[in-house]
Amino acid sequence: MRIAPRTVIWLNETQHYLFNASAPELGERIAAGLPALLVTPERGPVLILGTIWPEHVAALAGPPTTDVDDRHAQARALLAGRDLAVTSTFADAALVTAKATSDPRPTEAARPRRRGPPS
Repeated sequence: MRIAPRTVIWLNETQHYLFNASAPELGERIAAGLPALLVTPERGPVLILGTIWPEHVAALAGPPTTDVDDRHAQARALLAGRDLAVTSTFADAALVTAKATSDPRPTEAARPRRRGPPS
């Protein structure tokens, strides 16, 4: 894989890359390969950012379901200690601050939304 220096890799809905019931070995190959992108000096700085639903983090990063065959060992190692939980709601003070600015983006971001993908 050719990744240039100063690249940001965004894995939207990361579970689709790491968890594939029909081809679990593919997700494990991806999980095993991602750390190499971060430690190759000549590649320069690379950022890997992923978004993933809490229930998928629990399934992939939690303890294996059996002692015999850990189908997500590489994903578990990749995700271990690297999650940053984002609150599902804004605190009241943050809402007041967002509404006080002339920039419409914070107000739009604070607008209530339905959880899940668009219908």
